[in-house]
Amino acid sequence: MSRYAIVPAYNEESSIESVVSNLSKYVSKVIVVNDCSTDNTEIKAIQSGAHVLSNLNNLGYEYTLARGMSLAVSEGASSILTFDADGQHPYNVINLMFELIESGNSDIVVGARQSLPRISEQIFSSYTRIRFGVPDILCGMKCYSVAAINKTGFTSTWDSIGSFITLKALALQLNVASVPIHSLDRSIGISRFGTSFRSELKVFIALLRSFLI
Repeated sequence: MSRYAIVPAYNEESSIESVVSNLSKYVSKVIVVNDCSTDNTEIKAIQSGAHVLSNLNNLGYEYTLARGMSLAVSEGASSILTFDADGQHPYNVINLMFELIESGNSDIVVGARQSLPRISEQIFSSYTRIRFGVPDILCGMKCYSVAAINKTGFTSTWDSIGSFITLKALALQLNVASVPIHSLDRSIGISRFGTSFRSELKVFIALLRSFLI
């Protein structure tokens, strides 16, 4: 089994070294996709031992995630973990998530946070919990079998905020499991996604688009 981790990163110089160092204990390779950061994210990710891809322009989470996944699949990964660069995702459930994939019991495993910061996320997750039994569709900590990724494709033509593959897998009746996670505090900086009206609207649009899958 070849485990990979994909870390989309934008201006996360304060946390990226720790994230890469910790992830390296669980996976064969950590791929950091630097989304045109203006700080030292790229340099620090390289110094910490990650394989770094850098976007020439700021292209957003969806494209950045897909670029890392594409490389991992081309290199022969069997399962892929997506993990945020801000250091808020926990490490203690990583092996469990991979084991659920590698046992064949699950095609995708999604982290389920204790609380969701935005009203739009709460509504989106209520919808997927009622319809599919998945309580936190937007959690950035997910583990995928490469077989599931190949069946669903890497991205959609709209910004699903990282939920497209999981939504498509559910539509195809693949096995999607959830694992409770306890998010860690972000000690430095603020969330890239933010809590503004624009961010809320972005999630609502993704929710409306999800009805078409």
